[in-house]
Amino acid sequence: MYDSGLGVPENVVMAVKYYQLAADQGNEDAQYILGIMYSRGEGVAKNYVMAYKWLLLAGAQGSHYRKWVDALELKLTPEQRAQGQAMADAFKPKTREESRILSD
Repeated sequence: MYDSGLGVPENVVMAVKYYQLAADQGNEDAQYILGIMYSRGEGVAKNYVMAYKWLLLAGAQGSHYRKWVDALELKLTPEQRAQGQAMADAFKPKTREESRILSD
């Protein structure tokens, strides 16, 4: 909604906040969108390592996202790939309650 201004004023920073909450709960679509936002610097500072983390997580759930992982890998150093992989490996989905408390 916030990313496109559908029913609310367009606000990419708020969009990131809500995608982050959903991604933290393991939602693959939110993980993908958040990865793209990090790769483009939309609403967040451009960060290929964070983009890689979120795209890896989305790609692990849906093979249709794997092409984005492959494309991003071409832009990363081996160290950046290792960092993103370690972050993805350490990811533990939060419960809805944990996410709600953290967003308050």
